[in-house]
Amino acid sequence: MENAQREEKKTRGPYIALLCISLFIFLFIGPIVSITLTNAASAYMRMHIPYILLFITFIAGSRFILKEPFANLIVFQGKIRWKLVSISALIYLLNSILCSLLFFSDIKWNGINLSAYLLQLLPVIIITPLQALSEEILFRALPLSIAYPGAKPRTIAKELPFILFAGIIFTLPHLWNNEMYASAHPVLTALCYFSWGMLAAFLSLETEGFEASSAMHAVNNLYIALIVNYDNSSMPTVALFTSRQTGEVGTLIQTIAVFALTYMILRRSGFIRKEASIG
Repeated sequence: MENAQREEKKTRGPYIALLCISLFIFLFIGPIVSITLTNAASAYMRMHIPYILLFITFIAGSRFILKEPFANLIVFQGKIRWKLVSISALIYLLNSILCSLLFFSDIKWNGINLSAYLLQLLPVIIITPLQALSEEILFRALPLSIAYPGAKPRTIAKELPFILFAGIIFTLPHLWNNEMYASAHPVLTALCYFSWGMLAAFLSLETEGFEASSAMHAVNNLYIALIVNYDNSSMPTVALFTSRQTGEVGTLIQTIAVFALTYMILRRSGFIRKEASIG
C-alpha cells in the first residue's frame, strides 16, 4: 500500500507541473502576446493566441515533462479512435443543423463578402479545433490525471466529484464571455456552461477518452464561427447567418439532449464501457 501511494504521488507530479505551466501560459503569457498584436492580427487571431500557445505547451509538455505521447492526454490507453471522433462530430453537427431549422424564423442571412469569408475560412478550420482540444485538456484531461493518476474511477459514485469539479472549472473562464453580460438570466447562462462541462466530463469517463467531447466542442465552435453565429456572441467571426439566441432554457435543453443522444448512440456503437456501475 505504501509503495502504491509513493507511486501515485510520483506519477501525479508531472501532470501538476504541466497544469501549472499551462495555466501560466493561458492566463498571463497568452493575453500579453494578444495585446501586443492588437494592430497586427484579426480579432479572431488575437482571441485564440492563448489557445495556440496552450496547444504548443501541451505538445512540448507531453514530450519533456510527461515523457509520453501527446495522444495519452486524449485517450486513457491505446490510440486515438477516429471513428469515435467522426460519430460524435456528426451527431453534434446534425443536431446543430436541426436546431437552426427549427428556429429558422430567427435566423437572417448576413450577405457577407465571399472573399472575406474565404479568407477567414482556413485559419478558423485549423485553429478552432485546436482551441477546443486545448480546453478539453486544460479543464478535463489534466485535472482527471491529477485526481486519478492510476486507474480511472469505475463507478458513477466515484466519478461524481470529478464530474462536478469539471463543470465548475469549465464554467469559471466563461463567466467573462459576452453571453454572460448580455443575458437576462446570467445564472441560467452559467448553468449552461456548467452542464456542458459536467456532461462532457461524464461522457469522457464513459468512453475512456476525450475524443467525443473534443469533437463535439470543436463542431460547436466551428458551427458558430462559420455557419450560424448569434447576437452578442464571443466568437469574432462573420458567419453565413446570424441568429437570435434561443434563450438560456432552450440552450440548456439542447445541451442535455445532444449529450444524451450522443451517449445512447455511442453505447450502441460499443464505445461506452459496459462495466461501469452506480455504486
